[in-house]
Amino acid sequence: MDICDQLKDSIQNDCNPSQTNAFYQEIIDEFTHLKGLNNPTSAATWRERAEADPHDDRYDCGREDLLCGHITDDDLANRQFLVEGKIHLQTIVKDRIRWLSRALVKTNAELEVLRKTRT
Repeated sequence: MDICDQLKDSIQNDCNPSQTNAFYQEIIDEFTHLKGLNNPTSAATWRERAEADPHDDRYDCGREDLLCGHITDDDLANRQFLVEGKIHLQTIVKDRIRWLSRALVKTNAELEVLRKTRT
């Protein structure tokens, strides 16, 4: 049983069958839709299309240069989870995810160069 099936079963088990809960039904429908997709998720469509970064060099910096860069990734994730609906926190998290995505691509490219030089 994959994660989509597990989440779907969990949601259905938590729902009272005598009540119609549109929110849970939307989640179940979304998981069903996602399960049908076989393509891996792209970190950035613009990158795969060889287009320029739409944010130019905004995220070409160190973590400490980001808004609230002194907050660890784990702490930021916890704050986002615990404090729902705060737009400033959502903006900080969005920026962190964008930065992490670019940092991962950069690190993977550097690793690939190192691998090639060792062989």
